Amino acid sequence: MFADVFYDKLPRERISADLSGITYPVDMLRHNVHSEIYSRKQGPYWSGDYPSQAEGILHHARPGSEYIELNDYSPGGFSHLQKSREFGRLANPNLENSVSFDPADKILLLRQTYINGSRYTHIYNWQMSDANPPADRVENWVNPFIADPNPWDVTNDAPPDSTITNTATAGTPYTAGDLRLADRIDIRLRRTGGLAPLRLTLYSGPGKQQVVAMRYLSGGEIPASGWAAFYFPVIELTKGQTYYVEVTQPQGQPAYAFPLTGGAIGYRIGLDLAYERDRSLVITWRRDAADAIANVASDIGPDDTDASACLHQARSALASHQYVEAYRLAMKADSLRYPVLYQAEGTTTLSPFPLTVATKNSVDIDITAYRPGRSLDCTIRAYASGSVTFTVTGFADGVRVSVDGQEIASADNRFTVNLSDLKSHQIMVIAR
Repeated sequence: MFADVFYDKLPRERISADLSGITYPVDMLRHNVHSEIYSRKQGPYWSGDYPSQAEGILHHARPGSEYIELNDYSPGGFSHLQKSREFGRLANPNLENSVSFDPADKILLLRQTYINGSRYTHIYNWQMSDANPPADRVENWVNPFIADPNPWDVTNDAPPDSTITNTATAGTPYTAGDLRLADRIDIRLRRTGGLAPLRLTLYSGPGKQQVVAMRYLSGGEIPASGWAAFYFPVIELTKGQTYYVEVTQPQGQPAYAFPLTGGAIGYRIGLDLAYERDRSLVITWRRDAADAIANVASDIGPDDTDASACLHQARSALASHQYVEAYRLAMKADSLRYPVLYQAEGTTTLSPFPLTVATKNSVDIDITAYRPGRSLDCTIRAYASGSVTFTVTGFADGVRVSVDGQEIASADNRFTVNLSDLKSHQIMVIAR
């Protein structure tokens, strides 16, 4: 209910009109109401049985994704955060500082929200860190998060001391560290034959009983020498668990040699934060664009022809997978609904209407109705006293003008309104 109220009552941002021309809002507050949908299993509050998404996302709201927490405190938070992306751009209004005194835990939480596209993360109770161990001070986990956009969890990348050749399969166990998220594994190799594909498999343990991640690369995607990067959808890893990494050439004569360091193949397990955030933003922008188009469409009236035309462009952009453009066109369509709201300064034309204003002071002008060649209605409110000169076109036989019901002089389709107060005044322009 509150999201619907905010959507209905928050004012639309105004179109800026000045000497440089017309600038439409690229976003609006009314389309950015975030509900307190929780990104963990709780429904009711502390239940571990039902995902919060089962409660639904409010019609005019984006997911708030509050309380993304650690798995040993509230299981399933990360998976629900990922699911929340399907309902639009996220916010994170409450990252609870007191859930752990280990900076690595809170760096993990920041990374989880960031890679899932959160627009912001509000760190709650961060002041409490001053009373906690010195390592828990807020700068000891916020700054490392900012400083490292491509963190590695475990690596074996020292200079090699030997090489294995003539093998179709190479692998090694490794024990996961603090990162606890991964979307890439790099393998050091050297091509010794023709182009050949490789398959990387990450198993849950040396027994290779469960596959955690898998990625194929074609021969053309693998460098002749150096590090081959195998990307896969981001996964959660358990700190302290031993996994097994294996790379296999599934067909043909062995075409790769694998340099070894300390008897193990060279590998790097890590997380590309920017790459994962971009993936999430594609998901969230698509939903935001689709919702904005649907919401604005329900607000458009029969006289909103310019808004309807703009909304048609937004739908075409959405169908062409241009999600940010589709969203911005939906915002433009929302701007072009009656009343069409402008903030004008200087000499400028209030496109798409045939009305030019000249003013030294900033004024708000709301176009409330326009019938081409017949009439134009608007209201005006000044930020400081002064005069505003209007020029209208498209009225072949001239115009009659009234301000607050009183007719004023006009010549050559031009008239001046003197504003001695900061109140709103009604202007009506009618063809003679």
